[in-house]
Amino acid sequence: MKPSRNFFAHKLHQYRFLLAAAISLGGPFTLVMPSLADGTTAGTVIDNTATAEYNYVNNLGVNVLNKTTSNTVTITVAEIAGITVTSQGMTDTTGGSVVSNDLLYYDFLITNVGNDPTRFFIPGKATITGPATAGAITADLDGNGTFETTIPNAGFTTGSIPVNGFVKVRVPVTVNLLATPGSNISVLLGDTGPNDNSNTTQNQSDSPDGSNATEVRTVDNLDTTPGETAGVPLNGE
Repeated sequence: MKPSRNFFAHKLHQYRFLLAAAISLGGPFTLVMPSLADGTTAGTVIDNTATAEYNYVNNLGVNVLNKTTSNTVTITVAEIAGITVTSQGMTDTTGGSVVSNDLLYYDFLITNVGNDPTRFFIPGKATITGPATAGAITADLDGNGTFETTIPNAGFTTGSIPVNGFVKVRVPVTVNLLATPGSNISVLLGDTGPNDNSNTTQNQSDSPDGSNATEVRTVDNLDTTPGETAGVPLNGE
């Protein structure tokens, strides 16, 4: 699965010869998943047995209460992959207004919204629009607030991420010296689908183009991974 291009848009305004940054974030993201995965862990076994009671009069004229039980029907909840990428805001490392040569941090949150642990593929490059240059993408893989992992240009596959677990990704951007008031800077992580924040923007099936280095997507764990449900996700990656 791979989410769409989620982005921050920043408009730079002139104020006392400085460039002031205003952030515009996309609306809330809504995820639609098959009901089979809703709140139920992959691999969960569910047994269902029906019982019934009824009365009848036997040949001696006696009213008899009888009970019956159906055969047991057993189902196993399938593995469903799910992923979202949401904007976490922009930070100007110098504080205050944005000026030329400022270093800006654009942060993203990648979350496992499926029903089984999975890995994430993080692209090594983001798409930058406007008078700015991107630096090396980094990630906070253990939630300690430190972006200690540098993502190579070819991309990076994380370790296993539990259900509802997440990874934070940071894209550093330096404002160009020739940036002018009124310029726009946009940062996009991933390249999937229309950027309209609709239900189809998030959690799309990774087909038919296959696995590309520009995508944010799930990568199914090996079956030997602790906590992993054997087999592949019912809806693919």
